[in-house]
Amino acid sequence: MEFTDRFLKSFNLTSHSSKVLAAVSTGVDSTVMLDLLLHLPKAKRPQIYVAYVDHQLRKESKEESKYLKDFCAKHDLKLFSLTWPIEIHPTTGIEAAARKFRYDFFKKIMHENNINELLTAHHLDDQIETFLMKLIRGGRLAQLEGIKPRTEFSEGLFLLRPLLPFTKNELRQYAKKKHLKYFEDQTNYQTNTLRNRLRQIVIPELIQENSGFKDHVIDFMQQLGLDEELLNYEVQKNFNNIRITHAQFSLDFWQSKSELWKQKLLEKVFETNVKKFKREQLGEAKNLLENKFKPQGRLDLGNGYEFYKDYNFFGILKKNAQKLSSPQEYETELKLGKWVKLPDNNLVGLFKTDHSVPDMDWDTEALYFSSQIKFPLKIRHRKPGDKLASKIGHQKVKKILIDQKVNLLDRKQAWIVCDQSDQPLWLIGYKKSDILQADIVRKSNSEYVVIFRNEDAL
Repeated sequence: MEFTDRFLKSFNLTSHSSKVLAAVSTGVDSTVMLDLLLHLPKAKRPQIYVAYVDHQLRKESKEESKYLKDFCAKHDLKLFSLTWPIEIHPTTGIEAAARKFRYDFFKKIMHENNINELLTAHHLDDQIETFLMKLIRGGRLAQLEGIKPRTEFSEGLFLLRPLLPFTKNELRQYAKKKHLKYFEDQTNYQTNTLRNRLRQIVIPELIQENSGFKDHVIDFMQQLGLDEELLNYEVQKNFNNIRITHAQFSLDFWQSKSELWKQKLLEKVFETNVKKFKREQLGEAKNLLENKFKPQGRLDLGNGYEFYKDYNFFGILKKNAQKLSSPQEYETELKLGKWVKLPDNNLVGLFKTDHSVPDMDWDTEALYFSSQIKFPLKIRHRKPGDKLASKIGHQKVKKILIDQKVNLLDRKQAWIVCDQSDQPLWLIGYKKSDILQADIVRKSNSEYVVIFRNEDAL
């Protein structure tokens, strides 16, 4: 397949827009990319915009800037250029700072001109260098997949790399054949950075050991990508089963899995809820979940996050998050013969037993009582100090919930039916006041019934 046909195939696989912004540095890679874009078939060619940043790191940059300006004018291309002021150059971390300055500029251009695709000239040799750098620095296996042809680098903005299938040597040969003018960045031949040392020293040595080294690396990365895709599919299926809400996961399901699956699912929980975390934190979380003598616990993950275990549930939340704090105060009276829809969509109603009482299925609970109860009744969330009356005294609602191993999230959202004096009569779903004699009254002198209908169970 011809070089230009290969580029067209790669471009069609990555680009889905009628306008693109090409990041050009005047080096051989971006010069070839720009020439290939200009020679796409007219029906396939997008509207091309060019972006260039003079970082003022080399004295040749002024000449390069002038050349690119003339080139774009000759080919009727809209050029956006910007100079990085020397006075704001940092003393350390200059590569990272330059990249941020460059990409902030790209994003500004794209937003102002309604462009959502940015093209860079990363090629196959860049891919191999990046793979080796990640391997040396360590990290997760998924990161070894390398550079992707298309990624979203900002909301709604995509970074495309149509030259990834091509080697550096192929790009040089194309530039030579087409007599393209480009500028060599002499800093690429210095060995003061890891990438340059890999490019100038390590990779040539490895090629001497095995001439097919580059092909082997690419093949290895492709295998990793396929394996990772399959693994992610299986992890997601199990993750969907373990997840109850975005911040709550089933400990029973997690404990039923093998050691390998426990590790993968815990990693997924962390990845979904925390931007950055350490491997040691995964180990600490796993130890907490497997500690049978500690039904509850917290781990500070830093950056305002904490990992929690709460009886049969676990998860990650921001500290003082809404779900771990008391719900917004809610209290309402129960009107005789009417249903009340609660904020969580459950229904509660007060009815007379000598009238038509709504049907009660398996998802319905009821509290029967006589007129000795002080009206009006009300329903609310739990408050500190709440106690449920019994024949031998009063029992703290908090202790009832702890004894029944109710997790903290559900404790905060528990509903209580109270009388006129705010005395709890019924901790819905957990316990009724003994002085009401519960269901025994139902068969004799009960006059009223409070019905709670769990809409989540329907």
